[in-house]
Parts: sequence; C-alpha cells; structure tokens
Amino acid sequence: MARSYKKKIKNQFKLKNLPFLIFFVLLIWIISFLNVRISDNTKPLSESKTPAPQIETKPTFPDDTLDVGIFTFDKVIDGDTIRIIEIDKPLRLLCVDTEETFKPYQAKQKELADKDWKAYLALKNKEKNSRPAKYPTPYGDETSEFAEDFFEGVEKVKIERDSLDRLIDFFDRPLCYVLIERDGEWLNYNVELVKKGYSPYYAKYGYSLRYHDEFVTAEKEAKGKKMGIWNPKGKHYIDYPERIEWWNERGEAINNFESQFGSNESYFLIQNDTDWERLGNYIGKEITIFGTVDRVKSKSKPYKVYISHKQGRSVILYSDNSEILEQSKEAMEREEYIYFTGRLELVNDDYMMRFEEISQMQTSEEMLKQLVPFQEK
Repeated sequence: MARSYKKKIKNQFKLKNLPFLIFFVLLIWIISFLNVRISDNTKPLSESKTPAPQIETKPTFPDDTLDVGIFTFDKVIDGDTIRIIEIDKPLRLLCVDTEETFKPYQAKQKELADKDWKAYLALKNKEKNSRPAKYPTPYGDETSEFAEDFFEGVEKVKIERDSLDRLIDFFDRPLCYVLIERDGEWLNYNVELVKKGYSPYYAKYGYSLRYHDEFVTAEKEAKGKKMGIWNPKGKHYIDYPERIEWWNERGEAINNFESQFGSNESYFLIQNDTDWERLGNYIGKEITIFGTVDRVKSKSKPYKVYISHKQGRSVILYSDNSEILEQSKEAMEREEYIYFTGRLELVNDDYMMRFEEISQMQTSEEMLKQLVPFQEK
C-alpha cells in the first residue's frame, strides 16, 4: 500500500515537471545549433579583413609652430573651408573669402538666381545694411566645384599658419594656409583662389604676414584678365569695390595698432589668442582693448556691449548711459575696429569693464588723428 502510494506520487511529479523538461531540452538544442552556425561562419584570423588604421583626431594643431606639417586630406566643405582627417573641426583658409554656396533648403533661391539674376540681386539687397551682406550665389557654387577639382586625388596637404598670435577664428576653426604638392613643388591653394579670380585678397582680419606680396600679385593678375569675380558678366557679388575698401580699412587699422601699440603690454588686440590669454594678469588695472563690437544688449540696465574674442568669449562693457548705448550700436553696425580704455574686472568668469564716459571709446581713425600731432612733436 505504501509502495503504490509512493509510486503514484513519483508519477505525478514527473507529469508536473514535464513541460519544464521539454523547454530545457529545446533550449540546449537551440544553443548548440547557434554555436554550430557561428563557428561555420567564422573565418580564420589569417582570412579576416584587416581593419583600416584609426587616425587620432584633435580639436586643433599644436600652438608652437608656423609650419604645422603634413596631414591627410578629407573633403571640401566650400571654396574657403576644407577638412582633414586629423583635426575634428573644419579649417578656415586665411586671406580669402569665397562667395556662399546654396544649401539644400535654399533650392527656390537657387532657382531664382539661375533664372533671373537681377531679380535675385534685388531681393538680396532689399534691406540696405551699413555693410555689404553675404548670401549664396551661383559663383559660390562654381567656386566650390573648383575646390573639388583642385583637391581631386590629393591625399596629403601641407598646413601653414600666418602667426602664432591668432590660431583660430570666431567659430574655433583653425586658421591656415593649405598647400598641395604638384610637379615637385608646393602650391598654395589660398593664393590660387585669388589668382583664378575666386576670391579677392581678404584683409578684414589683417593682411597676410607671410604671403602679402603673392596675394597682391595674384589679385592684380586676376583683375587684369577679368577672371571670376572680376568678370562683369558673372553671377557674383556686384559690390566688390565697396567690400574691399571696407576690408582694407580694417586691415590698415590692425597695422596701425601693431605699429603703435604692439609692444605696449597694457594694449590688447582682442581677436588675438595671445592677447586674450594675457588678460587674466591685468584684473583691476586700466588697459586699452582693440576690437570690434559684436553685439549690444539694450533691453534692461545695465546695457552690455560685447567686444568679442571668439564665440562665447568677450570683454563685456557695461553702462547705464543711453548715449553710450547708441554710440556702441553705431560701431557695431559699421563693423569697424574701436579702442576702449577702462579698468578690467572679472565677474562670474566674464571679463568686464565699466563704460562711464563716451570718450572711453574711440574709432581707429580718431585714435590715429590723436597720434599724428603727438608724433610730429
């Protein structure tokens, strides 16, 4: 009786656990099947494809040399901007400013420019600004195509700087000259853009220290042959004389600053990286900064005027004086270099200077007029 009862219990246990046993067996079979498939598809190490070597990317170049070195070309962004593999930001080419390209979302504008160039120009120049505006043009697209052709088949490029004082632009892009080797010689792409008429000699942020004569000669040659932007029939900006006059005024202003105050430790060219780094040593002292007004905040007091070094990095002038505010707005609209003298403060990690008197701010021209009588004495 006891034996039959134990047998009954044992049979019930087997029936109760049967589903679990079936699931367990199936799981083992599936795992075994997958292992076989994986092992069948696994190639010996000698037959596997060798992965491409990984090149380490960095935000910019070392900051202690003008002739930076040889790098791996990646791609063209537009006429005056390219990428190389080793740097994770695009390179902004020095002393050139090619026209803008049409982006995919500007298809209707491109259609109008191709169909009716005069109507497109009228649309773009409808709002009269104090300075010439930048906008996409068919010649901007053509310049980008020239760049693609120029770098076709190029694997290595040589990178050079103009100065160790200014290494990156407003948007943190490394500033440089780009050269390629052709027929045993290094060819400067920046100069070639000017020589072929794809850009004027661009001095908005200063003249070239290394290739000034080459740029002047290249622009003269392109003008003489009426190439590119110098061809009156081309679909490009029509106001280059005005643009170049403005750029050259700024270039001369920088030259004047460097010649008159470059060796004065209390004067700072704010666009320069070396001068920006020096500012921290002058907290609480009276200094003179030289730069351009990037923006003005006027909704509430104190009003703020931004003399920019780079995007997000500025010396902030602050004031409650509405007359000062208007003077600052005019300087911003003219996009001209100004001098400002005051005591440097550090407030919440921002460099700030109190703007109390209109006489604290002077244009480059006003400063030069003051210097001439002094020099004559």
